[in-house]
This record gives sequence, structure tokens and C-alpha cells, in this order.
Amino acid sequence: MKKQLIFVLALSTLFLAACAEEMLYPLASDAAVTPKVKMTSFYPEEAAIGTAVTLFGENFSLSLADNYVTFDSVRAEVIQAQTGTVVVRIPDTLAPGDYTISLLVHEQWVSSAKAIKVVDPRL
Repeated sequence: MKKQLIFVLALSTLFLAACAEEMLYPLASDAAVTPKVKMTSFYPEEAAIGTAVTLFGENFSLSLADNYVTFDSVRAEVIQAQTGTVVVRIPDTLAPGDYTISLLVHEQWVSSAKAIKVVDPRL
């Protein structure tokens, strides 16, 4: 009887130790998954400096500050943000030309498949 009691106690101790270790090292499936960010398009495709441009896609941040947008390497002001759209203003420091729009959100960079044409507002 004594041996059986020792065996049950040893088995219980092993079981509790295994449960405690699982709590220290959660499974990978328990970790938060960052959604994949996509930029599918933007509108308008041609616009003057200072014009608002809407980026369309998936999994953007609702926070204006969390959506970092550039026209090539020039940062744009984010004026509206939703999970499927971000609205930015074309920076006034840009010269007329073609620019790739890039977005950093959730530690992921995405870029437009084609360039936006920035035109001189005086023309």
C-alpha cells in the first residue's frame, strides 16, 4: 500500500510539473498573430500636390500615427485611417513626377503596384 501511495504521489507531482511548464511556455498557436497587410489600390492615380489620396487594402491600423506612409522616401500626412482605407495628403515638398506609395503598419511594409503621377497644381 505504501508503494502504491508513493507511486500515486510521484505521478501527481510529474503531472503538476508538466502543467506548470506548459504555463511557462505557451504553444505557438496561443501567440497573437499579426494580420497580413495588403495595399490593393489607390485613388486618384494622378493628382496635384496637397491632394488627398485614398489607399485601399486590408488590415491597416485605425490609429493615424500607426500608419506611416511615404511617396518614395518623403513622408505623407495621414488624415484618416480605417482598417480598409487610409487617406493621405500628397506632400508639398514633392516635385511633379511618378512616385511609389509605401505604407508601414504592424511592422510590415507594403507598396503600391504602380506609381502615382504627381502633377504641378498650376497646370
